[in-house]
Amino acid sequence: MKIKSSGSNPLMAIGVCVLMILALVAFRSLDKKKVEVIEVPSIERKTTLNSLQITVREKHYRKLKEKRNEALADGILETDDNDYVPGIITFDGKDYDAELRLKGDWTDHLQDDKWSYRIKLKNDQTIMGMRKFSVHHPKTRGYVNEWLYHKANKAEDLIGLRYQFAEGFLHIKLKNPEDSIEFINKNVGIYAIEETFDKRTIESNRRKEGVILRISEQYFWKETKQAWKIANQTGSRANPKRIPKFIGPRNEYVSTFGLSKILADKALNKQFKHAKNLLETYRLGRLKPSEVFDTKKLALHTAINNLFGAYHGLEAINLRFYYNPTTSKLEPIAYDGNSGERLKEFHHYLYTNKEIDIEYTKELIAALELVSHPEYLKILFDNFYKEAKGFDAILQREFGKHIVIDKNVYAHNQTILRQEAQRLKILIQSDI
Repeated sequence: MKIKSSGSNPLMAIGVCVLMILALVAFRSLDKKKVEVIEVPSIERKTTLNSLQITVREKHYRKLKEKRNEALADGILETDDNDYVPGIITFDGKDYDAELRLKGDWTDHLQDDKWSYRIKLKNDQTIMGMRKFSVHHPKTRGYVNEWLYHKANKAEDLIGLRYQFAEGFLHIKLKNPEDSIEFINKNVGIYAIEETFDKRTIESNRRKEGVILRISEQYFWKETKQAWKIANQTGSRANPKRIPKFIGPRNEYVSTFGLSKILADKALNKQFKHAKNLLETYRLGRLKPSEVFDTKKLALHTAINNLFGAYHGLEAINLRFYYNPTTSKLEPIAYDGNSGERLKEFHHYLYTNKEIDIEYTKELIAALELVSHPEYLKILFDNFYKEAKGFDAILQREFGKHIVIDKNVYAHNQTILRQEAQRLKILIQSDI
């Protein structure tokens, strides 16, 4: 009598065993990851501002600290993508996976425990609509003046950044906890939060998707670092800052943000090439401002920068340009103004004062007359002064009772604007 086969397949049995083993390994891996999740410590706030907590592991904090020490020795901070470390950003109680690095070219961004950071949230998450942003000491941008500066630009339909304040905390997860102490916790005080540049910047300013140009800083920081190195070796004093070149030998070149993504997108790549060509040709003096820029927006931006004493934002390496695909013109972006300074003289936008461009100059005169009128300042403060003073009062508890928003400075700067408008009127008349 024949015995019937059970129908079992040895290969199938082996396959089932392998799958069970892989499933077990995967489960243990997931379980291990679950154990390694950092529970962000609770905090005790001292202000009514939003809270922003930065949590990193000890080994990643050491990497940041080594970079900071290197910058303090060199006199400047140089960074690249390899400097990012993983971390958790907690904003008003909600956790976000992120990566961060130090930021801020000069070492005033790296004092005490309030270091400046560039932060990128993962998984397309956002805080206040921002996926990429920076946090820094409010002093490095002129305290509340910079907040008001961006409000003023946006009120005129110029491109500005989201800018806010938060109470900052740093948590360092120790590798080998002692006496049940798992974290080093620091309340680092008030941070300013500043948006950085990506498609969300454009969207929040009600513009069509387009590229944002910048002027490179390659030679500027290389030469500056070398100057500091020589000064340290010889015991001499380095010139702390110099004006970068955008023309002539070893000039800085035009670049953009998110270059790899732009080059991979046919439409954006075409925009970038055209926008870059516009700015480079302008740099060589072959195009007038009115042929490259939206003259009305450029004139108004220049006037507002001078009203706020934000001439730091008019230096070549701080300039940012949006290429508007509808108008095929560049628009200025308000950035790094270090606002609130008292003007000694009027500051023009890049090369706009080299030769008279009648179309642009007329727009600039109109903008100067508008922004320098006492009613303009009155409306600005009616709209924003109460909120600005609220921030001012909170900041003064940490930074001292100095005057941050000084109306007299703005009134003085308006006088400089009126004087420049009058000078330009005479110049146009003599040129006609």
